[in-house]
Amino acid sequence: MDITEEELEAVVPCMARSGLLGYWRSSASREGAGSYLRGFLSCCLITCISLSAAERLLTDTPSDLAELTMTAFELTVPLTVVSKGLFFILQRDTIHELVDLLVDMRRRYAERDDGPNRRRACYLYVLAVQRVLLVMALLIIGGWLAGPMLPHVFSFASQNESSVPWQTPLPLWLPVDLQRSPLYEALYLFQGLCVLTSLTSASALDACFCNMMLMIAAELQVLNDNISSPSGNETVVDKGESESITLEVHSELESVVPQFKSGATGDAGLSKTGRSRPRNQTSLRL
Repeated sequence: MDITEEELEAVVPCMARSGLLGYWRSSASREGAGSYLRGFLSCCLITCISLSAAERLLTDTPSDLAELTMTAFELTVPLTVVSKGLFFILQRDTIHELVDLLVDMRRRYAERDDGPNRRRACYLYVLAVQRVLLVMALLIIGGWLAGPMLPHVFSFASQNESSVPWQTPLPLWLPVDLQRSPLYEALYLFQGLCVLTSLTSASALDACFCNMMLMIAAELQVLNDNISSPSGNETVVDKGESESITLEVHSELESVVPQFKSGATGDAGLSKTGRSRPRNQTSLRL
């Protein structure tokens, strides 16, 4: 099924950001193993967060409860994002079929002119959800990446040398000195890329699932409107008009019923006389 970019944007506006991360491909580039490469690369970057946290728990288990909880959070939450991303990639053909079905319903069933614009309202709601999730992800990314740098920034501002070691955004243990200049910056950039991929993937996938559910609900409502009123030209009768119509019908029935009764009695009399005549004729013959 050939789908234009305008139709795809109207049905699934959240798929553009998922396409940048490799979880979605348009109908023109469905085939080939290369279409899955970017998505699996994103999943690998997210998995690095869990591997880093697992290494921290195995080699240097934190004694502080808050730090231990944060490390466990970094271990488990990225795995849930990876699982959603993998299922989204592996079920890409099914999602394409669902999108084709939504576009086909959009072409076949138009909205009523006098009814509510359900598709437009759903589209605006999807955009609002997408923007809220994106802003939340960007705020978390900014705080996560800037956290290790804040003590040193404050020490530079006060012109006091800080005794706090240079930390990375994610817990990491290596058998080398992480405070060296080229290695520290490289690790910081790599972990920042992992955090950015993880949070943007989580927000993009959640927005896509919300987009699908809302669009399916909107199409079902439009289909219900088309089934309940196929032509859209129903005559609306007010309460006063219905009462006047009822009175007119009642008066007509009152005028017709006596005539029907009189006609019925006349027919009954004729039928009785008709039945008695053969008896008289037979008696005369005898």
